[in-house]
Amino acid sequence: MKKSSWCKIALLSLIGLAVFLEIYDTMTDRKAFFLERWLFSNRGYAKEMEIKTYLLTDEQLAWSLSHQDEEIKQPSQKDLYNRNVNLLLRIKNHRGASAWGSLAWKTKYQGWQMLQVGGLSCYDKKFADFVVPIGIQKVANSDELPEEVRVKWLSLYTKI
Repeated sequence: MKKSSWCKIALLSLIGLAVFLEIYDTMTDRKAFFLERWLFSNRGYAKEMEIKTYLLTDEQLAWSLSHQDEEIKQPSQKDLYNRNVNLLLRIKNHRGASAWGSLAWKTKYQGWQMLQVGGLSCYDKKFADFVVPIGIQKVANSDELPEEVRVKWLSLYTKI
């Protein structure tokens, strides 16, 4: 074979691999479809999103979901000690675009986890609540507040 034939085969193989990986990532929900990422991606919009995180027991979570207008106080580690703990993410959209995307969160005792977030309407002036069950946590039995949950946007999409 000629040298140009090998180059064509290598180029077509690379293109085929890229297409396969794009389809695979889309089908496994690792990434949004390429056109969706290209048209709607807006990571700078994260400045317009307010995120509050709380580690709560089942009882505290039930109370907070039934009293959404009231401010939640983060319980101390003593209240969470050896109890079933849930992560409550409250997200508010402050600007005029509908938003959705992937959010990563991390606690002191758990590594980075991913959460798909959708339905963050610009017309709703309330916080959107997302609950992630964490399980029984062996936090310190002290009156201090637990370490703050770290949150970052992996992907953020907007549509006006």
